[in-house]
Amino acid sequence: MGTDDPRKLFILTTAGNYFSLDTPASLSTCHPLDNFLDDGNEFLLTVTRNKDKLQFSNK
Repeated sequence: MGTDDPRKLFILTTAGNYFSLDTPASLSTCHPLDNFLDDGNEFLLTVTRNKDKLQFSNK
C-alpha cells in the first residue's frame, strides 16, 4: 500500500473496506490524513466516496 505507518494503513484499509473500494497507494501521501494523524490540533477527518475514488478532508 505504500505506507509504513500502521495508523495510516489502518485508516486507509478501513475506509476502503467500508466503501468497498481498493485503496490506491497514492493515498499514502494524502495531506488531510497526514494532518489528522500528526497535528494534535486537527480533530476531524472525513472520508467520502466520489464514484470510484475516496476523498479525505479535514473540513
